Amino acid sequence: MNTDRAVFLDRLNGLLSEWEKKKPPLWTLLKELDDLARQRKEFIIDPLVQNDVFMCTGTLDDGWGHGLQVIHKALDVLGVRYRFLGLLLDWRDVIDACQSFRPNLLGLTVLHESSEDELRRVVENIPGGITVMVGGNPCWAELSLWPQVIYMQNVIKFFRFFLNL
Repeated sequence: MNTDRAVFLDRLNGLLSEWEKKKPPLWTLLKELDDLARQRKEFIIDPLVQNDVFMCTGTLDDGWGHGLQVIHKALDVLGVRYRFLGLLLDWRDVIDACQSFRPNLLGLTVLHESSEDELRRVVENIPGGITVMVGGNPCWAELSLWPQVIYMQNVIKFFRFFLNL
């Protein structure tokens, strides 16, 4: 591993440890992620994920998308390609996008349990081989009926997932 990459990973892991101890305010988190993404580009560090990963992101019932703002910045830090599909997406549009773009991963914010039927339709109708990452509501942690769905509690868990690929 080259020195710049090792230093970068040490800095990232240090921040993740800090964030586990004390969750930073959103503006601090966004600034630190911007700094990391800029540093990765300045030092010309290859993507941190060894596999060729492409992710589509969007929300089913969130009109703000603050969580996805954080996730997009985290993907920039990791060097992972992604396509933002939009906010307040209809489940059929999510399926169409997955059929068109063929991502490895689909990241969805789903805030309300009342959106479970829409989430189920997405999970059951997207092409095979796509892992769905769901964030927004802790109730999704109980989705053991859907093995291709992973609940992403926070950006720390998100980073740990990608760094272990």
